[in-house]
Amino acid sequence: MRELAEVSPTREMWEGLRDLLRDQGGLDELEVAASIFVALLMLDAVESVFEHRELRKRLEQTVY
Repeated sequence: MRELAEVSPTREMWEGLRDLLRDQGGLDELEVAASIFVALLMLDAVESVFEHRELRKRLEQTVY
């Protein structure tokens, strides 16, 4: 259960970003590259949440 509680929010963020990028039809190469770069930064931000011990403890106690 603990693994599920930690993975689920990250998976939801990833799926949302993936869907957003898929729906970006008609963009030029620069816009696609910028979208991917922003998506990676957002995923890095989500990942960094798990580097904070206090936040990890809180997430372990939260039911999703």
